[in-house]
Amino acid sequence: MVLIETAILLLSFSILAAYLLLEFIHRPGSQGFDFKDGTVLPRVSILKPVSNMDDGMEANLETFFTIDYPAYEVIFGLDTDDAACRELIEKVIKKYPAVNARLILCRKEKKLNPKITTLSNIEPHASGDIFWMTDSNVRVESDTLKLLVREYLENGSKIVFSPIIGSGSETLGSIIENSYLNYFVSGSIIAGWKIAGEQIIVGKSMLIEKETLLKFGGFTHFKEYLAEDFIMGRVYTENKFHVSMNYTWVTNYISRASISKFWHRVVRWAKIRYNTERLFYFIEIILNPIAIAFLFIPFTGARGLVLFLSAAGAKIVLEYLNLFVVNGRDARKLRVLALYPVSVLLKDFLLFFIYLSPFFSKEVFWRGMHIKIDNMGKIVSINSQAKA
Repeated sequence: MVLIETAILLLSFSILAAYLLLEFIHRPGSQGFDFKDGTVLPRVSILKPVSNMDDGMEANLETFFTIDYPAYEVIFGLDTDDAACRELIEKVIKKYPAVNARLILCRKEKKLNPKITTLSNIEPHASGDIFWMTDSNVRVESDTLKLLVREYLENGSKIVFSPIIGSGSETLGSIIENSYLNYFVSGSIIAGWKIAGEQIIVGKSMLIEKETLLKFGGFTHFKEYLAEDFIMGRVYTENKFHVSMNYTWVTNYISRASISKFWHRVVRWAKIRYNTERLFYFIEIILNPIAIAFLFIPFTGARGLVLFLSAAGAKIVLEYLNLFVVNGRDARKLRVLALYPVSVLLKDFLLFFIYLSPFFSKEVFWRGMHIKIDNMGKIVSINSQAKA
């Protein structure tokens, strides 16, 4: 039993450490890049589907109006009746009159992916050769678009995906969510690309060539799937269109999230992963050494307790290291540093129960709707009247 316990924990820590190392090697930061004189740059349409107010939303949106790029426009698609949300978008547009930006009011449709529905509604208004789809809780640097376009031009990438930094932590829930993004999500994605050759895409930021997208009929081709970002990556790869990740990071700003919001969001992601990549999902459990070690305690007594404390201590150290390497802004906050051990333990226990959720239900809550999916991640039904 001791050998089994040790092997499981060593495997878990080895994988986690590999993630951390890869994140460190490709850590975010300006690369000081600019195009050669005479380079013809494609016009870019920045597409922003919006369904609700996000933390720091005004500052988030403004980063897209101060981009160092010669030819771009910003198009918002709003699918909510929230007047404050609309007023905020209009305020930002008015503040930057030199940028070509506009707001399109959209309606949700039953039995369709609400985000793809919004993108389909604003797609005809976009004049760019390239679409840059980003969420409203995303912040970028002034050179982010240049770096993405360079990847597109140099490598012929039809989709360029950006890894995510979770930042802005203030509440315990936001600390948990940002550490989850920085350690498990970004780590898993990078490891998937670099180690397993699995092209996993999370749609916080996707640079998409318009011409190739239109070969599939536009965004509407993916309207029946909940995990539109992952499915797009899979469909493009199957059709021999190059998909890439060039480590141009974007920031997912979360400051006031509750534990309840974290639960609902990660349950949704768990059910999507289970129904799109089941083999990899079953392997995921080894990435939670704290929960695994805790489960040993009833069978191993004092030895199991020592194993659990060792696993918890080692995992907390690794996550602290990840915090300082990946999320330096939050690492300067005393509140975050003080709450981090509690957040790591609570997060990993929550993740264990979240891991089990796909075995009991195929329904998720997203953008104000309860959505049921099938074994391929396709949307079966939507109940827009239900409340969370």
